[in-house]
Amino acid sequence: MSYEEEPRWTAWKDFFDATSHYLEPTALGANGVATVWTPASGKAIKLTRIQISVDAATRIDLRWGTTAFESYYLPANGSVVANFVGCREQGGADQALTILSSAAANITVKASGVEV
Repeated sequence: MSYEEEPRWTAWKDFFDATSHYLEPTALGANGVATVWTPASGKAIKLTRIQISVDAATRIDLRWGTTAFESYYLPANGSVVANFVGCREQGGADQALTILSSAAANITVKASGVEV
């Protein structure tokens, strides 16, 4: 096996090849949804990192389309950074990365990853 095929190298390659998608400050109502990243047709998003900031206390659900895969309970003026390198967190083909806010809040998101 060459080093390029080694699983640890693959995780780091995704990290170095990652692109970022920024969701500008967006006002969401209670149970509001915003799309952070829509992959190219036929592609899936492999997430390597995400940063979320909110101005009001809320629960944020990260979702592939409408299916939640991670939740964060954030205080007012709170933020979280999650590193997914090596976790293989990936949506299905043509599934957008979306967020749902359980309470009304202004939300900012920066998601990094690769389309595969």
